[in-house]
Amino acid sequence: MSLHSNIAREHGFVWWGWWNKGGEQVPSEEFAELRRKARQPGGLTLYLLDSGHSQTYSSVCTDIHWEPGGEPIASPDPEKTPSYYREKKVLAWFKLGPIESHHLETSKYTYVRVDRFFTSQPSKYSAFYNKRIFSTHELTEQNRTIWFMRKARSSDRQHEVSLLDGATLTPEHFPQRFIQSGSRNLLWVSDLHFDTGTDSHHGFSINPKTPARRTLGQAVHGALEKHLIRDLGGMLASGDITWKAAATEFEQALGFFKWMESSTNLTRFQIATCPGNHDLSYSTHREERDAPIDITYPEARKEYAEFYAKLFGLTPNEHLSCGRRFLLGDSYSVDIVCLNSSILQQRPGVFRGHGFVGEDQLRDAANAFGWSSTKGADRRPFRIVMLHHHLVPVTYREQPDPAISYSVTLDAEALMRWAAECQVDLVLHGHMHEASCVKISKPAALSGKLKGWHDFHVIGMGSTGVSRDHQGSTGKNTFGILRFEDHSVIVTIYSVSPTDPSEEIWSVQIPLHRER
Repeated sequence: MSLHSNIAREHGFVWWGWWNKGGEQVPSEEFAELRRKARQPGGLTLYLLDSGHSQTYSSVCTDIHWEPGGEPIASPDPEKTPSYYREKKVLAWFKLGPIESHHLETSKYTYVRVDRFFTSQPSKYSAFYNKRIFSTHELTEQNRTIWFMRKARSSDRQHEVSLLDGATLTPEHFPQRFIQSGSRNLLWVSDLHFDTGTDSHHGFSINPKTPARRTLGQAVHGALEKHLIRDLGGMLASGDITWKAAATEFEQALGFFKWMESSTNLTRFQIATCPGNHDLSYSTHREERDAPIDITYPEARKEYAEFYAKLFGLTPNEHLSCGRRFLLGDSYSVDIVCLNSSILQQRPGVFRGHGFVGEDQLRDAANAFGWSSTKGADRRPFRIVMLHHHLVPVTYREQPDPAISYSVTLDAEALMRWAAECQVDLVLHGHMHEASCVKISKPAALSGKLKGWHDFHVIGMGSTGVSRDHQGSTGKNTFGILRFEDHSVIVTIYSVSPTDPSEEIWSVQIPLHRER
């Protein structure tokens, strides 16, 4: 808001771009009427909602620009547009005056139905129409970016519609129902390594107003735009969110996730994370690789647990595990289990940084999503497991060194057998900042005559956010896109940089449907 307000105060107006969600389009007739009112003397008062903080603002709109065919367009005046998205093309641009803090008395207004706002008509928000707006919380729980409203009448209903889909939109570690999205894309990031130290290990700017270097959020968003990835159904982060698990680093990370929510029109319910070894602090001497273990597991997880609670509005479970269920492109069902691979009950002096998942966590996750059952296995969702540590070696050659930990999860074989038994299709991980892709074939069970082999892929990300000195052999920061097509999932890895344009690095195609 501040960047827009500064420009509006300096020049008298600012162009505000509408970052629509998937499934939203320009309702030309309604926008034409709004534009007619905006161009009249005094303009048209609009209200803006900061969904992350449930704060409302007001501004006077004096014009609206959009293409008659509904195609994305660039800002009418880039110089009067915040720099971080002045090159972005969006469906519509609103010409706003200064943006002022304004307490919106929601009960004085009533929802108006506009079916043409949605690509799949009629609107799915029938329960809200001709009803007074109950609260800003009621607004934020709706998966949309624009609300149309009028002044309330005495005949309008006044009850609260708490949630459109209670099981989906209520914070849960393993929701049982699916978050529906018109998008077929999942964004995957890993090893962000936010760092507040003097010699920062984070490779991007922290200040969004720095013109020469972009923040990680700005860089990822710019890369998505360059590669014409205009919508996302969810976002995955496979650990090492920080460098030394400090509270200030997690605050930086929260800022990144909130920025990504806003810039990609995702909600917190569409984000999934797992912790990395850098996110759990087992030593008071975090910076030293051979520092002794002097912090217990409950203490080590404290800062990540608080970060999780702030991000998802829910205290994490004992394993720090979670899951998400997506219905992408309105037809591709996906289960995602996020495991904590840094769960060792470590003792002073041993096991610093080694990966371990544990039988209890695997059993708990499988039961949460019904993966333990073979009932309906031929119609199951595409199953993804995300953790931080490796299942197979990815470093080309490791040298023996008693002072460091090795990359492969200590219970890797147990995890792979579990993946085969649960018919997991894809495993995603980070950790060593090295790109990797392997296909593994395991028997469904090791008993009697082996039969019923199960194939799954394991893909390792480089690092999305670490500084240049710690990048792997790729020599670039990277992020991934999982795109669900009719017969396959295409995983594509792209570069991302604070200064340079993004490039496609490599991709792999994974079968979506198999004979069983």
